[in-house]
Amino acid sequence: MTIEMGFNILMTIAAAVIGFSVRRLFSQLDEQSKTIIDMRLNYQTRDDTRQYMDDLKQGLADIKSDLSKLNDKLDRKADKP
Repeated sequence: MTIEMGFNILMTIAAAVIGFSVRRLFSQLDEQSKTIIDMRLNYQTRDDTRQYMDDLKQGLADIKSDLSKLNDKLDRKADKP
């Protein structure tokens, strides 16, 4: 085996390793792009979150109001002989 042949084998191996690394890098970039697209489609927006929180606050206020009314009724009932 000559030096030139050994050098060619070494360069072929190096090119294969570099090619594999580049292919892997691009496949990871494609996967990240798909993940970003999925996040844009599936995650709720800030406005959606605000609307949900407003609805939740209103529901909790209604529950608090109902509990207050119930507590007043129980107090009146307890006061009766």
